[in-house]
Amino acid sequence: MIDPRRTLLLGRIVLLALVNGLLWAAVIPPWQTPDEPKHFEFVRLMRSGDVLAFTTEAESADPALQQEILASMDQHHFWWYGRSPGYDPEKPPERFADVWLLGGHTALARTSPVYHWLLARIQPRGLLTGLYVGRIVSILLGGLVILFAGLTARELFPDNHLIRYGTPLFLALHPMFAFAHAGVNNDPLVNALAALAFWLVARLLVRGGTLSRLLLLAIVTVAAVATKRIAVVLVPSAILAILLWRATRSRRPLLAAIGWTVAVLALVAVGAWWWAFGGGQALPQQWRWNVVQYFFNDPAQWDEIVAYLRAPGTPTVVAEWLWRIHNGFWGSFGWDLIPLPTPLYLLAALIGLIAAAGVVRRMLDRGASAPARAGLVVFGTAVVLTAAAAVAFFVAYLDLAYPVPPQGRYLYLCAVPIAVLVLAGLSAWVPERLHLRSLTVLAVTMLLFDLLALFGVVVPFFYR
Repeated sequence: MIDPRRTLLLGRIVLLALVNGLLWAAVIPPWQTPDEPKHFEFVRLMRSGDVLAFTTEAESADPALQQEILASMDQHHFWWYGRSPGYDPEKPPERFADVWLLGGHTALARTSPVYHWLLARIQPRGLLTGLYVGRIVSILLGGLVILFAGLTARELFPDNHLIRYGTPLFLALHPMFAFAHAGVNNDPLVNALAALAFWLVARLLVRGGTLSRLLLLAIVTVAAVATKRIAVVLVPSAILAILLWRATRSRRPLLAAIGWTVAVLALVAVGAWWWAFGGGQALPQQWRWNVVQYFFNDPAQWDEIVAYLRAPGTPTVVAEWLWRIHNGFWGSFGWDLIPLPTPLYLLAALIGLIAAAGVVRRMLDRGASAPARAGLVVFGTAVVLTAAAAVAFFVAYLDLAYPVPPQGRYLYLCAVPIAVLVLAGLSAWVPERLHLRSLTVLAVTMLLFDLLALFGVVVPFFYR
């Protein structure tokens, strides 16, 4: 029987997240979320019926639109706060190429237009009004992520209130999550689709893999990949979930789960090795061209990634980037230029280690639910694959004068898995009688963290 009070609690958490998101969207000045000018340009181009992002590498399909956006950026002091190495106050920019000298200076050519097409359908006439309409849509998509987080936790841990409600609460008051879903960017849509996919994974593991569930999981996964290329990590995650669902029906589910996990990771490694050493050349030319065009910025990018990963010194760079991804996940605002105080990152890392140890403890508990343990394996694998994909993609840019490191916001593709893993790990150390009290402590702690980040870090930076 459904407990209406518990259903209302999840609804209140989602409502809290929406209010928090609106607060962040109102406080953050226009154009101060990552790539917002370029994504918004794409939206407005599609609103006017243009499907081409640019006519040449430097020239926009609509120079007047870029000039209008640049004028608004100037009006809102973007140059003092944003990432704009090419800005010259003596010669105001007239096109994006005058601002972003290192590339990516017009609407994103290889970005899937799904998010932008949807947003273009509801764009008003006014430029700035349209920007805030886009922000509101992103906030609503963030609310869907939190809803699916709660539903996922309920599937895997129905009797653990700390995990069941702590998972969505963790995201609802997470400052960087609110910031990442308060701008015009295609991240919120792919994050919502990924959250739906992980909820379907949880249902598959708990309730079984019917044809309708498998088909729906496949459709959502394909839609996510079509929205943003990093969502390709959902494919091996979904395959692993299907294999583990079969494993949970065996007499030794933990052993079978470990075996299937190793098998899938080995399959991924073999596939990567096959492609890296020329196996992709066996595919039809049109297939190769489509894959390269969507998943890489240039045909040689995969070869550059492989070459740099083999180069001396790259492991040190990767370790540094992983730490930056960790920091960015917890909070690095604006155009990755406004960090939190270092002690907060260290505290978050300590909490993460405690949570990881708790996850291991749950995995070793033979009395724990087999579907829940399988879910933790799938979620942990998805997080690792997402971080690895983000790092590998940016390794190709090590030859630039100013290499751009991957950002923590890319991990929000796995917002649901991360939240479930954190709460499942922390709750492993909390006696059941203290779960409700701990939920209150979590709510107060995350609220203070959110307010500290917004009014103690972000507001002083933008409104000094």
